[in-house]
Amino acid sequence: MSTYLSIFRLLWRVKRVEQILSRMWRFHMTSTRKLRCVPEVNGLLHQFCTLRSEMTHFVYSVQYYLTFESLESSWNEFSQNVSKARELDSVILAHQNYLAAIKSKALMEKDTEDLLECIFHIFEVIVQFD
Repeated sequence: MSTYLSIFRLLWRVKRVEQILSRMWRFHMTSTRKLRCVPEVNGLLHQFCTLRSEMTHFVYSVQYYLTFESLESSWNEFSQNVSKARELDSVILAHQNYLAAIKSKALMEKDTEDLLECIFHIFEVIVQFD
């Protein structure tokens, strides 16, 4: 159960940062319309928009990787293994392998935890930027 919880926390964190960036985009659009007539602010708004756009691209890339490269590909393998299973022990083993594959592909193992910590640090910077 703890594996499911750690996977859920990772996905929740990515989704939370995505929502923050979406809220920033809405704020930026309304601010740009209101401040369009102030030329001193246009450069700053453009820099803000560019930075937000880069952060959004990063978060979407992480989200895509986790969803399609980690979860979906592991699910396909799991489905095939379960359909080939002849006994309960084979299903249990397929499930254990499924969770191990997700943890491995989602950078949640000891040898990749530094990279995941870097991603979390970037997420913290995005949250602070809000």
